Amino acid sequence: MILAIDPGTHESGWCIVDPITHLPTQKGIADNEEILLHIVKTCQTYTHCKVVCEMVANYGMAVGKNVFETVEWIGRFHQQTVIHGHVFEHVYRTDIKVYLCNTVRATNANVRQALIDRYGGDLAAIGAKRCLSCNGNGTVGLTHCPVCGKGRRITCKDCGAEPVKDTCPDCHGTAWKYPPGPLHGFSDHMWSALAVAVYAMRDTQGGR
Repeated sequence: MILAIDPGTHESGWCIVDPITHLPTQKGIADNEEILLHIVKTCQTYTHCKVVCEMVANYGMAVGKNVFETVEWIGRFHQQTVIHGHVFEHVYRTDIKVYLCNTVRATNANVRQALIDRYGGDLAAIGAKRCLSCNGNGTVGLTHCPVCGKGRRITCKDCGAEPVKDTCPDCHGTAWKYPPGPLHGFSDHMWSALAVAVYAMRDTQGGR
């Protein structure tokens, strides 16, 4: 498994991605102390685990306290990974941008859209569009007895069956026109963490 981290001064975005299916299994934004615990848990849970973290790059400009504190946390993440006998890898934002968008000038929005496109586009990657035919209920029509077919709101007096509605023919009872995709629920720094993971899987067979 790959635990990808977008480090910050106090909290970081993270996600765990299966390098075989390339699908994220967990994600979140957490306090950096909690990230250390995530590293321990991930390393203990999976025999083959790699922690990949975005690294601060030198652009020739003066930097402030926050950058140094972030670099310190990256070092702690590295140490925690190595202590538990697993691989730690640094990746740089410029390399990620070139890999996903073919330009170092790509914005966060460009990177996000590139990730969505790699996972099949908005409807497949994010989805979560409710079925309009049943208003997201999965059922249509009036309640009726499933045995005798009579319209009922309470238990049928004739056969004792509980009233039901018909299954929506468009969504087949799922309530979704487009079900939640693998990237549903991603936000903010979680997108950056996913970009780190996708870049880390660039050489795997069948990579996206």
